[in-house]
Formats: sequence, C-alpha cells, structure tokens
Amino acid sequence: MLIRDALGNYAALKQLSFLEDKKRRLEQFFTPLDIASGMLELIGVAKCSHNAGIIDPSCGDGVFLKAAKEKAALLKIFGCDIDSEHINSIKSQIQEGSFVAGNALEALLKQEGSFDFAVGNPPFSAQDNLITDKNILNKYRLGSD
Repeated sequence: MLIRDALGNYAALKQLSFLEDKKRRLEQFFTPLDIASGMLELIGVAKCSHNAGIIDPSCGDGVFLKAAKEKAALLKIFGCDIDSEHINSIKSQIQEGSFVAGNALEALLKQEGSFDFAVGNPPFSAQDNLITDKNILNKYRLGSD
C-alpha cells in the first residue's frame, strides 16, 4: 500500500510491476543520465566532428544516445536493442537516428568500423546460449571457439 500511495494509483503500480518483470526476464539494467553524460564527456563526444557517429549496441531506454545528441547535435546516432518496445520509444524521441530491434551480435555485423564512438551499458546477461550460431560467435574474440 505504501508503494501504491507513493505512485498515486493502481495503474502506475501495474506499470512498475511490468517493468520489473521485463527487467527480470531480459535482465535489463538502466544507466542513470548523469552517469551516461559523464561517460560521454570522458570519451570526448562534445568535441567530435560533424560527420562523427556513435553507437549503443544495447541501447535500452536510449539514455546514452539522448545525452550524446544533447552534447553534439550533429552526431550520427545509431542504437540497437533486443527489446523492440525500447526501440519504438527511442524512435519517437530521436527522429534523426537509426535504430534496430534485435540482438546486436547478429544485427550489427555489417556495421563494423562504421562508428567513431561505441558507448553503453552492455547486457551483462546470464541468458546462456542466447546466440549459438558459430558463424556469428567466431566473429567476436570472446565468442570464438
């Protein structure tokens, strides 16, 4: 009841439980805006050229990409996430970006070498065998053999 009172109504509580369920199922953990912004400052995003591009291969709610767009308006934005609901939400917030719903290990093979910056909070998932295709895994040092 304390949580329900704090959120104001039952609908908000149901939304919270949905997000918690998704967090457990997909093992999603979101980065606070101040941390994302600080990381972008450390890698020098604000000083990049107007043709520079940034990718977040597990963009979740898009916090890194939104913060990057604020720091460097002309930066080319690209995001990928396994959760299509996040991709649809980000598309409505960052119209000039490119976004893909899917597993980054599969979806981004053709993008290798296309970006000046790669940033994000990787999915430290315990989901064993999410990708089992040896042709994909062998393209990544950690997945080879």
